Amino acid sequence: MDKAKDYEGAVIQINNSIRELERIILSDRIEGIKVLEFFLSFNPAIFNQDDLSIKMDAWRLLDGHCKAHARLIVEQSISFDIPIWKTYREKIQKVIDRRREMFSV
Repeated sequence: MDKAKDYEGAVIQINNSIRELERIILSDRIEGIKVLEFFLSFNPAIFNQDDLSIKMDAWRLLDGHCKAHARLIVEQSISFDIPIWKTYREKIQKVIDRRREMFSV
């Protein structure tokens, strides 16, 4: 995936990658957990946001397809100063809630 050249392009790429990872969260029981862990690495209440290794550790666990999207999200959010948790927190929470409903026993 090519790096965006401007803020608007970065937001579009991040949105597309988040949509794809949401699809994985809702369709793949095992890989979905790993993607959720990646998204939660952006939560400042849980993790120090100055420690990039936390996000890198989270994306290392993902399969190749998800890893490419996760890496894009991290790189673009840093390059264009896009606060992932602040911007997408509600969207991430809705996906967590939907997953909970789908996979509850």
